[in-house]
Amino acid sequence: MLSESSQAATCTKFLCGPNSPILGGVPFFQLDQTGTTPAPEHGFRIVSFSKGWLPLEVDVEGARLRGRFARHLVLQGEQLVGANLVLEDEHGLRYRISLEERAQLQSYWEDGDDGTLLESWRMTSTPLPNDGGAIPQAICNIEPDTTSDTSDDLGHHALIFRGDRYDSETGDVIATGQDAGPWFNIACAGDALAKLLVIRHAQAAHDAAHPTTREQREAALRMFRADYCGTGQPNTQLGTPIDWANAGGWNFLDKSPTLDNVEAIWAEGGAVCVTNPRHIDRDDISCDIPACTQEQVNNWQEHGDLITINP
Repeated sequence: MLSESSQAATCTKFLCGPNSPILGGVPFFQLDQTGTTPAPEHGFRIVSFSKGWLPLEVDVEGARLRGRFARHLVLQGEQLVGANLVLEDEHGLRYRISLEERAQLQSYWEDGDDGTLLESWRMTSTPLPNDGGAIPQAICNIEPDTTSDTSDDLGHHALIFRGDRYDSETGDVIATGQDAGPWFNIACAGDALAKLLVIRHAQAAHDAAHPTTREQREAALRMFRADYCGTGQPNTQLGTPIDWANAGGWNFLDKSPTLDNVEAIWAEGGAVCVTNPRHIDRDDISCDIPACTQEQVNNWQEHGDLITINP
């Protein structure tokens, strides 16, 4: 949930402008940390990871990036600033991804906050080989549309986390936990995937007090993107405000849901019902979804995993 009027003091770039149509804001948003399997999107794979002269193996544990040498942990946190990933795409073109800056400012949202601060990275990309003429380009350029006065600047940062895999075409959560294998995600500020981690709808944020299923995570992804029909088609623009609550109870609404303010109730397949779409006209929804009834609004946890209202 986020209402800019009441949450401006704690708003951060990863959740300001809580709505987002974006899934996979960078072309290599998912990578196999072993470098074995090319990603479905553009065939990116990891060729190398190093800090200076030291070759490393990528090791993402939860929401933390680490570098290993000879199976021993050698670098993590600030020690990785200045490290470089080399990626190769499906055409054999290579890029150097440089870890320029690390921050640790983003907490989990609302009652999901247990004091943990998530690390984020500012990264740049440079094509290889480089004769010195190529200027490194920021990887993350997704700027949430918000007027909130934030105390931190994470607009060019990304969260890196492991434990869930996503289909960028369908919007499905296709694997979680051990089934996600060696794949990890790079989620820029403004990307719906970053928001999933911040609201604890990701394996990396899963614990006994904040459990979520694959189905609930998929429902949250569809919620952020206004994917009413569950087809992967977003129906919103970046920065459109919404307020939400989850059935687990650690995200909650600023005000009671009514037939006048309710947007939708959400489940794995998309919206169970839609009354007041946040950005488009209800008649423009491409599938047949009923309007929410008073009974559904009153007992929404019995009908879905999340509820959204227009703040």
